[in-house]
Amino acid sequence: MISIIYALILGFLVPGSAQIFNGQYLKGGLFVAFFLLCKSTILPLLIRAIQFKDKQKILKFIYDFNIVYVAFIIVAIIDGFVGAFKTDHSLKITLISLVLVFCVITASKQLKNKFIVYALSGRDDIFDFLYPPIKKIK
Repeated sequence: MISIIYALILGFLVPGSAQIFNGQYLKGGLFVAFFLLCKSTILPLLIRAIQFKDKQKILKFIYDFNIVYVAFIIVAIIDGFVGAFKTDHSLKITLISLVLVFCVITASKQLKNKFIVYALSGRDDIFDFLYPPIKKIK
């Protein structure tokens, strides 16, 4: 029962880590890579490839992309949760998955870089759409 809850928590933190926890290394690795590179690399490259001229079309594209991104995360969480019912878990795999989650979260923070988004998209206004600043309440 604990491993099922653990897989659910891992899936919420980093999609794909629950699959690795369940022993599905290829699927988990692909999910983690997609999660890690989706907004910082794939989306700016798509924006550059499509070459939007109108800012409204860019915002609509980002909105649609985010819907697909959230759907992917939900599928990854459910898949990892369901897979936990069928798998025996060891302490070694548990520790590896914890280290993986820490590394992916750290890497995703590093990839939220204005220069990277600009270099890949060719536009200097995309970063603020992808990562809007958080307003602090006084």
